[in-house]
Amino acid sequence: MEHDFSIGCSNDLILLCGKERHSCSDVVCWYGGTVGRQNIHELGLSLRLLVKSQVGAYFQFAVRHGKIQEEVTHKLNHMNYAENAAAHRMDSLRFLDQLLQPGRNTARFVLTDQHHRIVSIVPTNIFVWDYRDKICIVDVDRTISSSTIPAFLATVYLQNYTVCHPGVCQFLSQLVERAPCRLRLLYLTARPIAMAEPTRTFLAEAQHDGFGLPEGPLIGFTGTLAGVLKMEMDASVRIHKYKALKLCLLRPYNDIGCTDPARFLWGGIGNCIADELAYRDAGVPTCRILIIGARSTIRRCQEGCICLPRRTALCQEVLKGFAGYHDAALLQYLFD
Repeated sequence: MEHDFSIGCSNDLILLCGKERHSCSDVVCWYGGTVGRQNIHELGLSLRLLVKSQVGAYFQFAVRHGKIQEEVTHKLNHMNYAENAAAHRMDSLRFLDQLLQPGRNTARFVLTDQHHRIVSIVPTNIFVWDYRDKICIVDVDRTISSSTIPAFLATVYLQNYTVCHPGVCQFLSQLVERAPCRLRLLYLTARPIAMAEPTRTFLAEAQHDGFGLPEGPLIGFTGTLAGVLKMEMDASVRIHKYKALKLCLLRPYNDIGCTDPARFLWGGIGNCIADELAYRDAGVPTCRILIIGARSTIRRCQEGCICLPRRTALCQEVLKGFAGYHDAALLQYLFD
């Protein structure tokens, strides 16, 4: 009898390669079907990360409480056998790094029951980054897309990927290409995790004037659509975005001994005061926080600015504006 399973969604993983240690962001999944976001360990279910190496062999890593464990199983020629535990137990993440290539790698989580039957399969990406890379955080809705709800409906249900601010694809492409360092983009969204896969598709398919968006991991809200609406109403989006950055970015860097965000956070792009405050909370340099308005104009705060939920006249005076993503002065300002 054929066993049915659901298809879930997850945040992307970031595997950080430090000088002496490796670290990985926490695993956050929505499993679909009847499991959803329930505690899988209380249900007696097991989660494993399935990775295909560069030579075609498959490896499985056990996942417990959001962490990749030391247990490694090697699958080759349809035969399963345990790898030498002593060889990999000291640092399974270093072993995972050896299997993957720098940048983006596709993988999947497999959720099974006590009888080893598949309950859910969750596609994901693993981004292998060097600890010396610099990161620019980019919000998705109203920062890349030109609106929130209309763009959400267009990208998820109508597969319309043209709902972008003019010039955003070219700007981000040139930002990565011309940066004086190896710059990585991290895409941040308030969309529920169940919408991660269509949001990834939007980021992959968005095109404008022959430019697409650079690759980067997607992290987002771990709750439901109802939770997103509540969060928008009570203005707690700042707290959510900071928590997402802490869980998926700040904590992995702390684990490899990099506790100063100024060493790896290069900039941030958002669309509201909540984004700006969340980026400041995370440690993004104030001079490289860009906020885009409803008419695609862009502003930034100078170092001396003290931002409040409602800006004061003094704060407005120290803002510098740009006509939009297509404004040549914007890249010049960032690289001066």
